[in-house]
Amino acid sequence: PHPVSKGGLLEERPLAEAADAGKEFGADSLERGPPSAAVPAACLEVRPPREQPYKFRVRLCKDENILGMALDVKLKGVQIMRIGAGAVQRHNDRSSLVAFASGRDGGGSDDGASDIVRPGDFIVGVNGITDTQDIIQTMRSRSELELELLRPAPFAVTVTKAGQKLGCNLIFQEGQSIAVDIANIAEGAIADYNSSAREDFRIRDGDIILSVNGCLGSAARIVEQIKTMEVLELSLCRIEP
Repeated sequence: PHPVSKGGLLEERPLAEAADAGKEFGADSLERGPPSAAVPAACLEVRPPREQPYKFRVRLCKDENILGMALDVKLKGVQIMRIGAGAVQRHNDRSSLVAFASGRDGGGSDDGASDIVRPGDFIVGVNGITDTQDIIQTMRSRSELELELLRPAPFAVTVTKAGQKLGCNLIFQEGQSIAVDIANIAEGAIADYNSSAREDFRIRDGDIILSVNGCLGSAARIVEQIKTMEVLELSLCRIEP
């Protein structure tokens, strides 16, 4: 079952093929809106533009049909939740050795630019295919793979519910997901926030909640924060073409 939250109320919804994604691949088992228009222009906060995500490609050859990733099919892209033994880890080991031998950073650079695959990266294409369900099928059926990956640049926003519902659906896999999709934004706290936020920091359908009030790594804990807290410090990312 695929829990969906509508303004804080959960209901069950099926999610085709996503629930067994981690098993299939050999795995175990913040912005504040600008001040209101009433504030004089001279007092408005000057914010830099959002950072841009880092895109890169890796070529993999599966061994015994194991990539070694636990995956979560999102509304846009496929999120890597964990990496274990398999083709991806072998690629990372080789890349680390090459980086070390050449005196380059082995994947921990501050700018995030590295061809080492990390948990939290998103697969946005495989062998030129970009549909999420087709990505899963291609990784199951092909042994030679070219992955197009995106390392998102999180941005932060603060949403105050003020007694309202959030006003959107929250989509995630119960007991699996580490992040939460936002869908079907309607009347509520998010719409109120968007009405005064700078355009590039407005929350959109398809944005992904990575953490709430510092709580991260579990979609269930993220949703619990959203349900119980009045002020929400959201860390979001956006998967764009």
